[in-house]
Amino acid sequence: MGCHRILLRLLCFLFFLHSSSLPFASPLCPPVQRDALLLFKNSFLLNRMASDSCDWYGHPKTNSWNKSVDCCSWEGVTCDSVTGNIVDLDLACSRLRGALHSNSSLFLLRHLQNLNLFGNNFIGSRIPPNLSVFAELTHLNLSGSSFAGWKIQSSQCLFRISQH
Repeated sequence: MGCHRILLRLLCFLFFLHSSSLPFASPLCPPVQRDALLLFKNSFLLNRMASDSCDWYGHPKTNSWNKSVDCCSWEGVTCDSVTGNIVDLDLACSRLRGALHSNSSLFLLRHLQNLNLFGNNFIGSRIPPNLSVFAELTHLNLSGSSFAGWKIQSSQCLFRISQH
């Protein structure tokens, strides 16, 4: 009977560990994706005037990005709760200024479903032709970000992509 009691306590303890919402139960951001975000961040200058269309609410979300902290907790970053992959990147009004190149580390984030770069200043960069690497992308907002080659109203550059 003593053996059954020990086994029952062990099973209860294991069930408790499995069902509790301890911080280590969530998957962490993959290091390659974290490093891609840090490279992306470092490829731009932070400039208050880069988000002048954002008025008072623009602030550099990338200030919270620190290699010693899981990137799933960084401002503007959302990760899949099962895999830890970055699925949402919202850098609207983040005061980013610089060129967005087609070889940007941003394109290493293959699991993105939502990308919002509204209200930054990509100083006349062309919209990169390789956006197709984001096979799971359903929402893209590039409005108000000074891309070259498009003469459209800023509200016309919010895309919703539906899968067939």
